[in-house]
Amino acid sequence: MPQFQLWYRSLPQALRWLLTINVAAYLLWALVFSHFAITAGFASSHLAFHTPWQRFLLEPWQLFTYSFVHLGTPAIGLGSLMHVGFNMLWLYWIGRDYENMHGPARLLGVYVWGSVGGALLSALAYALLPATVLGAHVAIIHGASASVLGVLAAVAFTYPQKRIGLLFIGNIRLVHLLAAFLVLDLLFRLGGTTAVFAHLGGALAGLVLVRLQQRGVDLTTWFEIFFSRDSGKRQGASSGRLRGWLTRMEQRIARKRTVPEKSERTERPHRGVRLSTRAEATPPSLDNEIDRILDKISEHGMESLTEEDREVLEKASRIS
Repeated sequence: MPQFQLWYRSLPQALRWLLTINVAAYLLWALVFSHFAITAGFASSHLAFHTPWQRFLLEPWQLFTYSFVHLGTPAIGLGSLMHVGFNMLWLYWIGRDYENMHGPARLLGVYVWGSVGGALLSALAYALLPATVLGAHVAIIHGASASVLGVLAAVAFTYPQKRIGLLFIGNIRLVHLLAAFLVLDLLFRLGGTTAVFAHLGGALAGLVLVRLQQRGVDLTTWFEIFFSRDSGKRQGASSGRLRGWLTRMEQRIARKRTVPEKSERTERPHRGVRLSTRAEATPPSLDNEIDRILDKISEHGMESLTEEDREVLEKASRIS
């Protein structure tokens, strides 16, 4: 139990909230709500998302409450446990680095917008497509899959070179994994009991958010109202001190991806003259180390950094 408490307290704040709410809601459903007709009916009627527009327009909170409840039947069964379990595992694997890099408001914002995107695309598909295409049970949607795919898409398109290791497959780029999952979703699960259009809508929302952020429009900033100004300190001293500097590193990664390697080398003296204050502030050897660590973060995430790498980042953040 002490080890679990240490692990739980070490989680970034938004990720900790999301995992806690989802797991607590599932346990409440499995142990209490599902056993009584009145509570089971309430959860299904008012917390899950109903794709007919007449329903969710009258209860707009369904656009995001459905992404926090997993109302499987039977409540405690292999299917229900796999549904909530895999959603939370993927959120943990992908969301931890993303929140450490961008802060709690960004992760929560992507999660909520992924939920909204999945709901709206499902409602649109329900209105336009026949039931034989949609499947028999997609009029009511529940589960965090759309939100988790929104986070997955946001990470994949923010860091196109990021890879993840999979058993029997090896390392695969996250953007390729996302594309493969969505294609298989359409080929094998469309027309069944899976809300495929919610998955597509969540991933599309994540992509749109990334493209808007690259153009200077961030639709997740207002989620900062849920976090105090000192929330970064509670996530750990290292993460708190480096968050603003890591944002600048992200912009630097993007610049490196858009400039061919050859021209990068030929223009390096010119860039040194143009950014003379940066060159004076950071020694050349440290600048080379930063470049190496930036590539490492882009491909493998923050968890791949060694203690020596983190010390270099701490030193660079103080200089910057």
